[in-house]
Amino acid sequence: MPAARRLALTAVLALAAAGLGVAAPAQAQTGGERPVAYINPDTGKETENPGVAAGSGCESPVQADTMALGDEGTGAGNVHVDACLFSGGERVDVKAAFEVTGVGVVAACPDADQAGPKAAVKTENRCVQDGFEEANSEYHVRVVSATAGVQTVTFCADPEGNGCADASDVSTVRITWGAPQGVVAGRR
Repeated sequence: MPAARRLALTAVLALAAAGLGVAAPAQAQTGGERPVAYINPDTGKETENPGVAAGSGCESPVQADTMALGDEGTGAGNVHVDACLFSGGERVDVKAAFEVTGVGVVAACPDADQAGPKAAVKTENRCVQDGFEEANSEYHVRVVSATAGVQTVTFCADPEGNGCADASDVSTVRITWGAPQGVVAGRR
């Protein structure tokens, strides 16, 4: 094959590959963050959840629990759901969302840096956070339900701030409300 023809073919293939990059899904263009949500046991705190293994975290997530009913008005009896976003093996700090479906509501949607530039926006069933909490590189939400049933908490990277419906990768936690909480002797 003549050199000029090889050069032309190489140029056509390079342009085609560049065009494919432009048409890639939005998630791939933002870095392909992998979400991991888990139930935080809150060991040693007033909100301790004895039904969740003490080692639950982003690296070894517990993603299901049973809970007694809580109070949606005050947030009492809530469950602490935390999450991380990974790119490769590193945690990344980007806008993310938690969404609640089924029973219950978002009880708290903490602002990761209090008075800093990051913000958190809470609605009845969604919490959108501009980034993670610097102290532990994690995102946090508290959920509760006064109604018996299953609550699903979905977590995702959310660059648009519109929730997880259009996310290509999500992580979910399921909580069954109205069931006895944990199985620890002497506790209910």
